[in-house]
Amino acid sequence: MKPLKNIPPKNTEFIVPKIADAVEGSNTYGLDISNPDYIVFKSENIVIEIIGGIHDVMLSSLRVSLKIYKVGTISPMEIYRSSLVDVFNDNQVDYVITKVCERLKIESLRFQNILYDCIERLDNYRRNKEKFTTPVIAIPSRYKQEAQTILKQENVVQGISNLLASAGISDARLGLQLFITSISRITDKPLHTIVNAPRLLAHALISEYKEVLPKEHLHEVTTISKHALSYPPTPDFWNHKTLMLHQLDSIKEKDNTLLEYLLQGQSKRLVTQSDAKTGNYESQKKDVTSTINLISYTSTDYHPVFGSKYALCIPLKNTNKTQEKIYEREVKELSGLWDSEKSNQASEILQHIQRGLKSFSIYNPIIEQVNITTFFGNDIKAMSQYLQVVNCITLLHQYQVDIKLTKTKQYIDVKAEYMIVALETFREVWLKKDDELYFNVRSTFNTIKKNIKKQHPSDYLSQTFLLKEIRKAVGKSPVTMQRHLKTLELYGKIERSGGNNRIGYQYKILEWQDANSKVAAYEKLIDELKTGTI
Repeated sequence: MKPLKNIPPKNTEFIVPKIADAVEGSNTYGLDISNPDYIVFKSENIVIEIIGGIHDVMLSSLRVSLKIYKVGTISPMEIYRSSLVDVFNDNQVDYVITKVCERLKIESLRFQNILYDCIERLDNYRRNKEKFTTPVIAIPSRYKQEAQTILKQENVVQGISNLLASAGISDARLGLQLFITSISRITDKPLHTIVNAPRLLAHALISEYKEVLPKEHLHEVTTISKHALSYPPTPDFWNHKTLMLHQLDSIKEKDNTLLEYLLQGQSKRLVTQSDAKTGNYESQKKDVTSTINLISYTSTDYHPVFGSKYALCIPLKNTNKTQEKIYEREVKELSGLWDSEKSNQASEILQHIQRGLKSFSIYNPIIEQVNITTFFGNDIKAMSQYLQVVNCITLLHQYQVDIKLTKTKQYIDVKAEYMIVALETFREVWLKKDDELYFNVRSTFNTIKKNIKKQHPSDYLSQTFLLKEIRKAVGKSPVTMQRHLKTLELYGKIERSGGNNRIGYQYKILEWQDANSKVAAYEKLIDELKTGTI
């Protein structure tokens, strides 16, 4: 038998990667990346397929699933397959070389050169491909034109509401509220929406709504680990995204990055971890300052997120009627009577509406002409949330207003009608009725107010109280009293103003008005916004 000659590979020099080359289907890398999930490298008569593409986000490794064979191979016995090989690990690479040479009956030095050539090209491709991973959405011209028509019509909000109903959203009002708040992901101060309803019902409604969100802007999860936000797979993974979380109760613990972000608008952590190169442990900053809009739900009366000025808690109305609509849709879908084409078209248009919106600075001249504290009082959190909603509604009308310029930015003006829409669309958020409170909670609230007025008749508005002190006057057990106060805090009746676990928490009453006067203040604010003096 003649000895095998060392046949040098044709590609003897590595090619310096270029951006244009990294995204072409056939490029100077010698990689066929027309399908990123099935990357193909050919050299001489050897074919190396990378099944599943490259998804290893750890820069210290490069794990791929390999399929290696000769051109024209027919027998499956002459194909080598291996799952999740770390091609940065010499021991694993040597093992692959040995097995391939045995299976394909080729010289080891020859295949070694081919494989190392392929590894280098894959590494170069991974270095550059993230610059091109932003998805390019092919928009059918008809849907794009219809989206533009909706954005340019006089009543944008009503047009969107009609589309939500056509898309099969069982609670169109809730769908409109979620649509408006999810727009905040393109701003620098995103809002978060928590639906307060029975879990199964809320899950069904949220699952319906996800169909109208652009897929490239949505991350849907059932649970999320404590520090997942701090370790994104790519730098822009969370930026301008909507996070749909189906288990809000899983983030109650204090040491949770997502909870910190929801409460503070950012998370800045100093962590200790191993350096990828040296292996030494060192401190590193893990900041989360991306613009993430959260949509979630809970059936509990209280959650720590309710205390955030960035989170809107929306109590679900008419649950029986909504449940009937969900059942009706499910029956029609199972019976083949559901017009899926109509709902899909409406969902597509709603997605394109969101893609067509741009972020602008917002200027609100109305706020200097009307006193919104006559309705919101001292509730700074509710006032901040209201103004953020107004900004989102203003962004929805960007095609109908003049875009103004300064030396450093573009901005659009708020109109009084946008502020009215925000009040009316989110009425149940700003105007929670006392009737919605359980009788015992309402009784506790009235007793607290009477007690404070009795002790401080002249300046009761500015007074605070400690839980352990007021509990004696109310006559409730510690557990019951704490539960009632959390519910009152959720409904915007009181707020925590100080204290700690050791000495007890201080609370301040935000709403001294009765229900009728609160409604009157709400209607008065709307009337003032409608007057020609503004």
